[in-house]
Formats: sequence, structure tokens, C-alpha cells
Amino acid sequence: MHRILVINPGSTSTKSAIYEDRKCKAEQSIAHSTETLTQNPLTWQQVELRRNGILNWMQEEGFSLKDIDAFAIRGCKIKGCSKGGTYLVNDTIRNEIFGQHNLDKIAPHASRLSLPIALSMSEAERVDIPIFITDPPCVNELSDIAKISGHPFFTRESVFHALNSKAVARRVAEEWGKRYQECKFIVAHMGGGISVGAHNLGRVTEVNDCISGGGAFSPNRTGTLPVVPLVEFCFSNKHTKDEIIRIIKNNGGALAHLGTDDMREVEKRIDNGDTHAELIFNSMAYQVAKEIGSCYASLCCQVDAVIFTGGMANSKRLITEIRKYVEELGNIKVVPGEYEAEALAFGALRVLMKEEEPIII
Repeated sequence: MHRILVINPGSTSTKSAIYEDRKCKAEQSIAHSTETLTQNPLTWQQVELRRNGILNWMQEEGFSLKDIDAFAIRGCKIKGCSKGGTYLVNDTIRNEIFGQHNLDKIAPHASRLSLPIALSMSEAERVDIPIFITDPPCVNELSDIAKISGHPFFTRESVFHALNSKAVARRVAEEWGKRYQECKFIVAHMGGGISVGAHNLGRVTEVNDCISGGGAFSPNRTGTLPVVPLVEFCFSNKHTKDEIIRIIKNNGGALAHLGTDDMREVEKRIDNGDTHAELIFNSMAYQVAKEIGSCYASLCCQVDAVIFTGGMANSKRLITEIRKYVEELGNIKVVPGEYEAEALAFGALRVLMKEEEPIII
């Protein structure tokens, strides 16, 4: 039996879980209030806060780090981590993550806290445990033809919900008694951001960049924008560079159109007769369907299933609206929610069980 500790910090919470092989024995999510985060703004303070929360929880559950065989931690953007799979954290990865952000600076994106938390726990408990990262968001398996843009100054990048997208694809393949590497899927992850990818025999050979502005707009991201008007907007001297990036990444989509990024609130407005909210909602569904169609073409119209996942896949209204456009493309599978903890644990387990070789950069 292999016991794995999952560490998945978010902007306002720290999720963790303990798996024994494929079975989750305990899991928790510690919420961090705005006040607490404001009082602990530096990276080392955030690491200490989150580390102590996990260690206290483990003690309550009757576990210690001496019971753990491996860490499975959330990944971030790391040079060289371009292939899908499970990476063994070595000095190269350590040096890049720590080299990009000093512990005495304001804490970076929560995903970059995973490794410092794991290392801090190991030091506090005086244990030496391997650390694994599975399918980080920088996985770039785009086909050569998909990387080309309309100008050599720009190359299409792959930044998407790799961890959950690949996890649900593997899950559906297992249900059918197949390996992920034997299937062709289109996976639409719909959460705060939306990424729609073509999973071609184990590789995501086409997908929109859900961070930098690509694909369908989402609850708070703009997705693809008209290029020339965007350039004119950037040079209007009305907004700074940072303000424009925030508009694209954080203040676009439904939030910009409707003043809320809570899609449950949007659906309530539709139920109450708000036709503008209905138009924006249906437009988002339409844009997701267009991305699915693009991936369908990239797979030469050979698809085993179209899979919907992420938090918004719980919306029957949204799924129904998208299905109007893609019903004929193949099997439709709805796997709502996210399976990040499971995906991280199972990735580490495949290496521990010697079913896969770890990727070392």
C-alpha cells in the first residue's frame, strides 16, 4: 500500500487529502479569510500558515508525515514541463520555483506555494519524501501545425486545465475498459476559465489558451477578442498595461457584461425574465460549442466522446444549450466538478506502482 499526501492551495483556501492507493482516506479544505491573508501577505507567512493547517489536520486524522510515501502537489508554470504526465520534483524544478519568487516578497499565485509548503513540512518533521507534480497547466502537447499563428512574432501556446481535463478523460476511458492513450476525446472544462481541448490518443494536440485570452469567454475572462479594436483600446491611454491584463484575465466575460461572475445568479435572472442575461449566457454556450467544433475538425471528425467537466457542468441549462450545437458529434458525457486531488494522487501512484516512469527535467 502507498500512502500519498495531496497539497492543493488556492487563493482563499488550502485543500489537502490523504490517499491509500486509489482510496481517499481523508480530505479537507481550510478557508482563509481576507483578513487572515492580509495579516500574512509574505510568502513565508503564507507557507507557515498553510503548512500548520495541514499538519494540525493530519494530527486530528491520526496521521503523521512518517506515514506518507509521497507528496502529490499542485503544479504551476515551469519551464521544461511540457509533456503530460507525472514529474519528479528535483533541483531544477526547485531552483526555478524558488528563483522566481523570494520568500520575503508578497505571496505569488497560490499554485506556487505548493512546493514551499511540502518542503517546509518535510523540514519541520525531518523526513525525506519524494514530491510529484502531475499534468501542470503549462503542459504543451499542441501539434506543430496548431502552434502556428498568423504572424511569426506570435506562437500559439497551450495553457489550460490540464490536470482535471486529463483526469476526467482517463476516468471515461476506464469506464469503457480502455486506456486514455487509445481514445479520442474533446474535453470542455468549464469553471472560472473555460478550456476546450482535443485529446488525441493521450496528447492534447489542440486547445485554447484559457489564461491569456483565447476561446470562449467565461464567468470572468474575456476569451478571444477582436484584435484591431483591442490594439486601439490598448493605445487609447485610458488604461495601464496592468489594468488591461486584469480586464482580460479577471474582469471580463459575464462579470463585465452583467456585473457578476456567479453563473447561478445569472440563471436566476434568466428565470426572472432578464433577456439580456439570457443573451450573454447563451452566447457563452455558443462560443463553447464553436471551440468544440474546432477541436472536432482537428481530430479529423473522429471522436469517441465529448466530455463536459468543471463546476459549470453542473448547470443543466448550460449543458442543454451547448448540446443543441454538438449533439451529432458523438457520445456526450457530463462529469461535473473537478477531480484535482484524485488526479494528483493517482499520478503519483502510477509512478510508485511503476506503471509509469516519472518525468525528470
